[in-house]
Amino acid sequence: TGNPGVSGLYAGWQLLSYGFVWRPTMEGTTKKGFQRIIGTLVGGLFAWIGVMVCSGSYADSAPMNPYGTIAWLTVVTVLGGYFAIEPGMKAFLGVSYDYGLAVAYFVMVQNLIVADVFVGQGSKGDIVTNRIVATLTGSAMATLFGLIPPVVRGSEPRHSREYLKHLKSAFTSILQRSVDDADCQDVPYETFKKQVLLAASSQREVVNYLMKDAGAFKIVNKVLPFLKVEPALEKEVTRMTTTESFIDIFLLFSEYVNKSETGATVDDVFPAAPGIKRERVQSMIIELRSDDGLKNCGSTTGTKIGDHSPGDIVDSSSVQTVYLPLA
Repeated sequence: TGNPGVSGLYAGWQLLSYGFVWRPTMEGTTKKGFQRIIGTLVGGLFAWIGVMVCSGSYADSAPMNPYGTIAWLTVVTVLGGYFAIEPGMKAFLGVSYDYGLAVAYFVMVQNLIVADVFVGQGSKGDIVTNRIVATLTGSAMATLFGLIPPVVRGSEPRHSREYLKHLKSAFTSILQRSVDDADCQDVPYETFKKQVLLAASSQREVVNYLMKDAGAFKIVNKVLPFLKVEPALEKEVTRMTTTESFIDIFLLFSEYVNKSETGATVDDVFPAAPGIKRERVQSMIIELRSDDGLKNCGSTTGTKIGDHSPGDIVDSSSVQTVYLPLA
């Protein structure tokens, strides 16, 4: 547009904008594209105003006052940083994950345009127009293509269901270990813990990351509700995270029971956990260990915990009291 040299200067901004907009989820890509578009438009407007203020003229090629330019860039950057940070304790976390990118793009675009005009890369009109058009083109393309299937949705329940499946599998394995005699357990405690909980913890990280990515820029949810992460899903994931912590504690306690001839007391293991039904946990493990049909060291005779499906374990009355978040 306008000066061919300026058009060539911004020829690569479409590709840069296209690449930087992409996120792991469809919701994240769409919302980041909106933030980049908003930040670019507002940044271009402020840059246009800033060049006129610093040059004291409406003319495109009027020289800019260096002190005025520094003052303008400083004030706009400080104000942008202020509004990019959420109030309260969240301010210590830095730029807002929800809307911070829109402010960051606003500051970046505004500063780049003002600096380019100041050093003489082109006139105000040419640089503002080319920069905005190039950035909007790349951002709009990424936003549009991000909606075309197949896509990864951070709000899709299947990721959480996979997390739940790993939790059930981990708890089933821990129950089997808790009823085996100590001399039957050839896998050390720490190794066993990593084996049974690694898949669950890894899937939890994936679920939380995808939901966080999809949940940014919540103001768009009012206009496009299909981009929203359901609060009910977030609550269920929180409950499953709590369950994962309980499974870890349950495994620790079962180790104490298995390694003690008389059985460890609950207070020895849970001195700071009054919220847990501790007596129920202890009686459950001791009851399981007292059943000769279950203490078979993984043999084919008798009944093994692993022989039951995860659903059977969760629905049993004894486990349901302990394993409530999965009920």
